[in-house]
Amino acid sequence: MAGKEPILERFGLKLSEKVERAMPDPLIFAILLTIITWVLAIVLMRPYQKMDAVTTIQWLFEAAWYKGFWELLAFAMQMALILVTGYAIAFHPIIYRGLKSSRVCQRAQSQLQR
Repeated sequence: MAGKEPILERFGLKLSEKVERAMPDPLIFAILLTIITWVLAIVLMRPYQKMDAVTTIQWLFEAAWYKGFWELLAFAMQMALILVTGYAIAFHPIIYRGLKSSRVCQRAQSQLQR
């Protein structure tokens, strides 16, 4: 029985294989969501009432997609920086010892153990 996996593990592996075969690539989701967003922007915002077709398409690509992506990327990088610096500060030896000895941490740990 050394080489045999438990039933739950075999079930998990089979399920994982089936899902991997059926699940589409994440790029497909990104493309579909982009198309849905563009259609909703055209239907709900009606830019074609103020612009011609070419200007509307340029607006969708430049202002709505390209500019929005870089603004979102800047926000994502700020959040990543906050996480990394918070982790680095919390695990600095001096700060870590202070947090470990504080009563707030001890109370939280005792609540987790219950």
